[in-house]
Amino acid sequence: MDKPLGYLELMGLFSKLLDSGASWVQKNSGTSITLGYIFFFNENEGISAGNNGTIKKTTDGGNTWSMKVQLGSISLWQVCFVTPEKGFAVGEWGVILKTTDGGENWTQYFAGTTENLHAICFITPEVGWIVGKDEQRLRTSNGGDSWIIEHTGNDYEYLQVYFYDENIGWILGTPGFWTGNPSVILFTDNGGLPIEPFIFEKTFGGVSSEMGVDLEITDDNGFIIGGSTSSFSN
Repeated sequence: MDKPLGYLELMGLFSKLLDSGASWVQKNSGTSITLGYIFFFNENEGISAGNNGTIKKTTDGGNTWSMKVQLGSISLWQVCFVTPEKGFAVGEWGVILKTTDGGENWTQYFAGTTENLHAICFITPEVGWIVGKDEQRLRTSNGGDSWIIEHTGNDYEYLQVYFYDENIGWILGTPGFWTGNPSVILFTDNGGLPIEPFIFEKTFGGVSSEMGVDLEITDDNGFIIGGSTSSFSN
């Protein structure tokens, strides 16, 4: 049997990649709710999250999905697992969800902010960051048991965070959807205190539909994608 290499989900439709991009098999997650994030532990076990505070889990490679959480009107935007058992989901209104049993059960708690939280990243089982609206930047050093709000502001909405180690990290932000102003990438080499901005030479802007919306860092390269089929690398 072909081993799946990738997964894609949107509006409850789930696609499974069976080879190097040539073949996608469409599945159904059992819901019409928009699920904008998907994460797989291995070939069979995966988690999806999205609108209405929805989290679903599969244990058979995406053939069937079981509902684990449904909060109502709150959207969840990203899921991060620290270990195969311990994971987090973040979303609107400062909501953070935590699981300690591989996504079977989730506990909701707040970290002292009601701003939208867009992204979460852990680089050790203990050290992690969350970023969101109004320059919210949260950090934990005890595995997510508590979070410290390191920074807030009103110039940018942080959309993505990636740390290479405890010191070196990047944040992708925008001054607001559809403002036409340039997006920003922030870089730190001291764990985020302070985190210094570097404005892209290429101007991103919602009016031109070239706003940066996602960030991925490899060992030697960084990549940003945005609207209007835009993509940029370092």
